[in-house]
Amino acid sequence: MNQSDNFTPEEKSHEQDVAKFAGVSVATVSYVINGRTDQRISEATRKKVLQAANYLNYSPNPYAVGLNTTRAQSI
Repeated sequence: MNQSDNFTPEEKSHEQDVAKFAGVSVATVSYVINGRTDQRISEATRKKVLQAANYLNYSPNPYAVGLNTTRAQSI
């Protein structure tokens, strides 16, 4: 992950940012973040995505999560 000069972790990051930083697709980031076990993702790739998400302070948007689960995560 030598691309750290292109990203500033203080800004709100998105799945696209994590994907670019980790060198994987947005779908791969989504599968890893959502803990999908029905997709074949190597442990090395999974670790790379989680490290990138951690470095960029990525957290899923609670409203988007609510849309996906049909349950709002806010009051």
